[in-house]
Amino acid sequence: VVGTIGSNALLRDVYDPDSNGNYASIFLFTLFRDLPFNTVGTVIEIYAKSTTFNDNVQLTDPIMQTFHPFYPLRYITSPSEADYQTVLDLNDMNGNAEPFDLTDATITSPQSFAPFNGYFVSTIVTVRERPVNPDDDLSGDVTLGDYFRKDTNNNMTIYGHYYGTTISFNIRIDGRMFPYVYETEFAIGQSYVVTGYVAPFFDNYQIQLNNEVTVSLLQ
Repeated sequence: VVGTIGSNALLRDVYDPDSNGNYASIFLFTLFRDLPFNTVGTVIEIYAKSTTFNDNVQLTDPIMQTFHPFYPLRYITSPSEADYQTVLDLNDMNGNAEPFDLTDATITSPQSFAPFNGYFVSTIVTVRERPVNPDDDLSGDVTLGDYFRKDTNNNMTIYGHYYGTTISFNIRIDGRMFPYVYETEFAIGQSYVVTGYVAPFFDNYQIQLNNEVTVSLLQ
């Protein structure tokens, strides 16, 4: 478990690290049910469907029962266990739950984010004015601000650029995120260090903030 977004989770395969020792992650949609083992670093075995949403692969319909006769949700270990690293080593697992550092990536167009699709990253975003020609959906009952949009369920987009560029890279805040990050924590022209999950949205990419992350003003 790399992190949680609302009641949903970000997961990494503990068996298949890339050459840098980091993992691409995958979003698990829990159907608004709480995952019983969700502490960052916890290793679980879970069965779910592989589906697509906005052309992005994700997991849905997870089996959440630990007592399921065929496909139980299985707890393996977590950082709170004294033998955590021993269990990982004996099973040839990598329990790295750190974000991938995206701050030095060369971003020249929205498609520059494609190799990082599904990555849990740390990077810098500069807040911009809400575009005249919006790069997301402004339909429905939404509240529009100078640099954000928010729907009735508190799902919010903070409009941003990838730091040092004019390439769109918005911040997505789930309405069920806890503790919730409010629009008042941002300002146009300011840059922020953020951690989250990279995902496509319309013709651009965005970063989805995790629960219990802090948004830090770049000093």
